[in-house]
Amino acid sequence: MSAVRLIVDYDAAVAALLGEIEATGEGDRIALSVYIIEPGDSSQQVLAALAAAAERGVEVAISVDATASSKLSRLWERTRTLLPEARRLAREFPERVTARGRREPDHSKYALFHRRQAPPTALLGGVNLGDRFRPWRDFMVRVAGAGLVADLEARLDGQGEAPGVPLDDGAVAFAVNVPRAKRFEIRGVLDALAADPRFVRYQVAMAYLDRTGAEVLRTMLGRGARVELVMPSRANVYQHANMRALGEVLARAPALEATLHPAMLHAKALVAWDDQGRRTAFVGSANLKRNSFRMLGELNAVVCDPAFTADLSAAIAALAAGGTPLREPPPYSRAMAAVEERLG
Repeated sequence: MSAVRLIVDYDAAVAALLGEIEATGEGDRIALSVYIIEPGDSSQQVLAALAAAAERGVEVAISVDATASSKLSRLWERTRTLLPEARRLAREFPERVTARGRREPDHSKYALFHRRQAPPTALLGGVNLGDRFRPWRDFMVRVAGAGLVADLEARLDGQGEAPGVPLDDGAVAFAVNVPRAKRFEIRGVLDALAADPRFVRYQVAMAYLDRTGAEVLRTMLGRGARVELVMPSRANVYQHANMRALGEVLARAPALEATLHPAMLHAKALVAWDDQGRRTAFVGSANLKRNSFRMLGELNAVVCDPAFTADLSAAIAALAAGGTPLREPPPYSRAMAAVEERLG
């Protein structure tokens, strides 16, 4: 199996997570870190699989965001967290399971699997857990191999350097925001991708956009690059900030090929094409927003594997094909846009 593989949409991501959990045994270790885990059959399946792993002798560490940001999101969307259930699991298996609510602002989503009898693997991307997210369009990345997983863990610990772009063919690297280490790499990698004159075309699938994130798009467009952007027509949050930022870019750069997708598109992904047709992917948890640049913990992968980038390019193209082209700046509430951008 390839060292890096794209996973498209929620059900496939949950199936991959369950498969990785079930492939662990006594003495192995699992670390699951998510921004949101909400009620639903799918999230209960994950918790049950983790409980079964603990019974087999697997060490399990569960980490869930517990900051004011996620609490505000739950209040707005009238939902709740399953962190108490994870803590009950920790009380049931006190020697093997830990569950904590993070107090630092961390928006990353990943799972690490260390096995005594097989190479380690990891999942990362934009997928939260909960049945509400099943119809959302999203991506995850699976990486395998001791070197890649060790590098990923080092980056999450604030070690190493931000990846330069473009990478060598077949290479995979990780860009992180680690607030406690005062390391914020996402904006720098995006700026490098946007400004590099070798890149002549961009495909972007993005859940949330604000005026700060729109600067990245304007850099691409200002060089004359082709930019194909797909966003949700009706986002679960930040709808007015999304439409204001998108409309302002479109008004200044009519060459932007913007498409609104009818389903909730939660992806945070980009494919940059150079003038030789070689592709570089940037995919993970980070949105094109101020807080994803300067405040939140985030985790993205930079991938130059031809099969992976071809799959991601095709998936973004399929999203665009299922949407409606946006020809004029969309309507929005100025007051709501100002509030949403301040909050998000």
